[in-house]
Amino acid sequence: MKDPPPLEGDHLNFVDVSKVEAAIRQHGGHVTMGSHGNSKGIGAHWVTWALQMGGLSNMEALQAATIMGAEGLGMQQDLGSIEPRKVADLLILDKNPLHDLNNTLSIQFVIKDGELFDGNTLTAIWPVKKKLPEWRLKII
Repeated sequence: MKDPPPLEGDHLNFVDVSKVEAAIRQHGGHVTMGSHGNSKGIGAHWVTWALQMGGLSNMEALQAATIMGAEGLGMQQDLGSIEPRKVADLLILDKNPLHDLNNTLSIQFVIKDGELFDGNTLTAIWPVKKKLPEWRLKII
């Protein structure tokens, strides 16, 4: 395996950082996905994709976004995988992210706090059907 680039200089970019993170994972370390919330919703996708661009497999990038994130928080007993008695908000995809990691955007349904939502409109489908209220970004 080629050594990752040094973390210095003016030319550092997210792929360089992702290469270092992939090297850490490939040497037995733990790498987690984290998003700062600057780009709500899409940020977690971008960071997961960046990990894959740095050298992680699609599965390793998805693990960084799920179980390894829970382990990093010390909450793997409650979060991070689908098992009985664990908390599980879910994105149900209609395309396989193991084939193409960009398929994390193919969200058909969302399950949050036991409610089922349409992935495109966020209309509540179950247990009570209810349209998402309209909103506007207010500029102060």
